[in-house]
Amino acid sequence: MTSEIETSLIEICLGPVDRVVITAGHIVERHLPFEQWPFRYFVDLIEEGPDGGDAILWNGATHTEAVVAAREISRDWGNLPIIDRTAGDATQ
Repeated sequence: MTSEIETSLIEICLGPVDRVVITAGHIVERHLPFEQWPFRYFVDLIEEGPDGGDAILWNGATHTEAVVAAREISRDWGNLPIIDRTAGDATQ
């Protein structure tokens, strides 16, 4: 049985996870025009199954940083596969 110390909040919320996904997009700032919305990369941990959930574990300004974060998160969760939905060339 897993102790409380060994269980993370993400494990409690998501359950079994099967992949890490890199995405990118603008963060909505309704008080600003679209051109000024900040552009970020995100690294998500995805729950197994068709009805699975996700948790954003990291966000940052560059694709390079996103890949580094995704690799670290993948290792931390048992070498999960990494899917890069940005193709490394998302534009701002």
